[in-house]
Amino acid sequence: LQPIYWSRDDVAQWLRWAEKEFSLRPIESNTFEMNGKALLLLTKEDFRYRSPHS
Repeated sequence: LQPIYWSRDDVAQWLRWAEKEFSLRPIESNTFEMNGKALLLLTKEDFRYRSPHS
């Protein structure tokens, strides 16, 4: 399934995967309560703002 079609649950699952895959600090999933289309619209700066410690 392409990310543009992801649900909020899919995005949350991807965040958990990314934490493990890249040894990231835990990401607050409530800062990413969005579907895949919204996730794809985030800039690098948007992502860092939402998860500054990761």
